[in-house]
Amino acid sequence: MTAMLRPFRGERALLVICAILLVFLYGFFAWRSTLPLLLNFNEGWNAYFAEAARAGALYPPPCAAITNNYPPLSFLLVGALTRIVPDAIFAGRIVAWVALAAVALFLYAIPRASGADRVAALFAPILFLGMLAVQFHHYIGVDDPQMLGHALSLAGLLLLVRDDGKPSAIGAALLVAVGLFVKHSLLGIPIAASLWLLRYQPRRGLVFVVVLAFAGITGLAATYGAFGYNFVAGLGAPRVWSAVRAYRYTILYLFPVQVPLALPALILLRPMRDRHAALLLLYAVASLMVGALGAAGSGVSHNAFFDLFLAVSLAGAHALTRFSATLGSGARAPRLLTISITGGALVLLGLLNAPRDVILVRPWVRETLAEAARVRATVAVLRVEPDPVICEDLALCYWAKRGFAVDIFNQYQGFLSRACDETPFLRRLAAGGYSAIALAVPAASDVLLTPRTRAAIRAHYAAMPGTNNLAATILLPR
Repeated sequence: MTAMLRPFRGERALLVICAILLVFLYGFFAWRSTLPLLLNFNEGWNAYFAEAARAGALYPPPCAAITNNYPPLSFLLVGALTRIVPDAIFAGRIVAWVALAAVALFLYAIPRASGADRVAALFAPILFLGMLAVQFHHYIGVDDPQMLGHALSLAGLLLLVRDDGKPSAIGAALLVAVGLFVKHSLLGIPIAASLWLLRYQPRRGLVFVVVLAFAGITGLAATYGAFGYNFVAGLGAPRVWSAVRAYRYTILYLFPVQVPLALPALILLRPMRDRHAALLLLYAVASLMVGALGAAGSGVSHNAFFDLFLAVSLAGAHALTRFSATLGSGARAPRLLTISITGGALVLLGLLNAPRDVILVRPWVRETLAEAARVRATVAVLRVEPDPVICEDLALCYWAKRGFAVDIFNQYQGFLSRACDETPFLRRLAAGGYSAIALAVPAASDVLLTPRTRAAIRAHYAAMPGTNNLAATILLPR
């Protein structure tokens, strides 16, 4: 589809304003990434396994004190980067920033490849980056494989949209497969692309599905050969699932961004006559279903719906393009209205979410620096404690150069699901087998520890005196 109308000045002005706001926010997030802050619960976990990848011991046995339930590629990449950037958390943050930039680039390139004008195409990355900034900023620039997986999948989608030949289907399938070995839950694009190609280009779709399946089976066989049964057991690590949780968290994560999520409705009109609209609708529906299923599992966060946000952002760009193609000169009002309402909703959401300190900026910066100082002080305390040390936020133990002793969350899931025996852990706690236990402030032990574990900690550990101004509550054996 080719846009019939040149972009309007008003649209450009609105997007420039949005871009300026995003540059300010992302500048702060980039600066934040250079500090020793506890940005995301998974950062220390990812860092430990990145270093383990260099040693080849990436997947512990079932019901061990630590668990790896992710595919290996992100750990191998960050582990290799630690030869240049020794700190795996900061190495992972660099990878995350590069991947996020690639995601933004692909969000622009995919609409352009399907015929969008520059302003419509630019709307997609601005919308996605805006939703991240105002509602999900704890996933921006953090050591986590999420954005790297999305970047690879979007690169495959770009190949499919830009070229109708079989070679592009092969390349796209390989890129998507590699993305799944970075994070295996990113199923929105492989499902949507397979269904879309089989509907509109059956032969090319068959090539895509066969190559994707072959690459997946080959990758699984190679990973099994490298890491053995522990790899399979890790991916299937026990977790508590709940249909109620799926409903609750789907509503919780999607309700704040309901205005931009309404954009796919703008291309519902006869989608089967517009193959690009059909692709985006398939992507949105598949991502919503996968995200809701993922939200049923304990520990799954809002990132389960990032594929949906990507689909919505692409759908918004496509909607602007369709306005121009179908309405001609009459497209000015609906295009301006779409950009204005969506941008205004995100700005309002940001203002509602942001505390006073953030809006005033200077207190925001001061508090960020103060939090970094608290983290450094906590790390200094933990560094003098001998191994083993338990950290609820593993970044603290990682920066303190303590060993990876206990994966609190995954161990808790094993105990809660009764797949693993809690008794040996309780015995070690009773014997004072851990020199220190660092729990989050405010303590999240009611969430991440079973009642028996909480009772054992209360009975055999006491808070270290004089540590009220740290980033964690540090407990020592009585």
